[in-house]
Amino acid sequence: MRDVMISLIGEQPIPNLLPIRQDRPGKVLLAYTERTREVCDRLERILRRGGIEVHLLLVLPAHIVQTREALKREILEKRQWDPNRLTFNLTGGTKAMALAAYQLAEAWRCPFIYVESDERESRMLRYEFNRDGALASHTEDALGGVITLDDYLTAYLGTYTPNGFASNEGGKFERAVYDALRPEVDDEDIKAGVHHAGVVDIDLAFRYQNQVGVAEVKLGGLKLDHLEHITTIGQALLGTYTRKFIITGASADDRPDLKKLAQSLEITVIELPGYNRQSGSLVDADRRRLAQTVRERLGG
Repeated sequence: MRDVMISLIGEQPIPNLLPIRQDRPGKVLLAYTERTREVCDRLERILRRGGIEVHLLLVLPAHIVQTREALKREILEKRQWDPNRLTFNLTGGTKAMALAAYQLAEAWRCPFIYVESDERESRMLRYEFNRDGALASHTEDALGGVITLDDYLTAYLGTYTPNGFASNEGGKFERAVYDALRPEVDDEDIKAGVHHAGVVDIDLAFRYQNQVGVAEVKLGGLKLDHLEHITTIGQALLGTYTRKFIITGASADDRPDLKKLAQSLEITVIELPGYNRQSGSLVDADRRRLAQTVRERLGG
């Protein structure tokens, strides 16, 4: 029974979390470096609250032999795990860590996995060795929505507070956008006013499958500081799974320079000029365009 997963922790936590959520091992060993200690701590918090037994191992980032021997001692001597119980996730960590883990997987004939993601979906590639030690085959699993928005935000931010909508006209527009998007995202998984440590302030965050979108929602036209803010958010979250949006209640046709800049920064601008300020509602055409654009950008 393969009920122990060995995970190498790098800068991105999601490629470690996805296989654990997919395979549901009872025990996980997180091998981390001093540089990725905080990432490891956040992952540990998520996994423990899900009832998984978590063990931690500090390794050197650039030393193959030392890392291999540290893993071997931890697995065989300290934990006394049978290699027949192990699966290695080689997605994260440094190249030296991956080589060290690969050598053990090969020596012990353990399967290993690698998570691959593109603009539309996440996939988990599974590899196995035959009795002669050669790679025998690999299979590919499409990863559905195995994480929640809370998982994602916790993995990158640690702690956060969803403060809801502003108490002004801009807040009414945010609510209208929220109400339009809620049925379009997975499990209605959307949060408003996400705040973290005075650094990250996200008007809306939402999830479809394992892709997450963050949006600046502004009633007025497109401005440079909107682009700067959503770019800062993207840098704070750091995830390749994050898609950035600016959603405005006015046309941005008078700012082709900003539209071009947004495109170069991989920010999707969605204009909803039909928003009714009196009723606080979006017209049907705007609702459809909003839903379609977001779903397409998140891979739906």
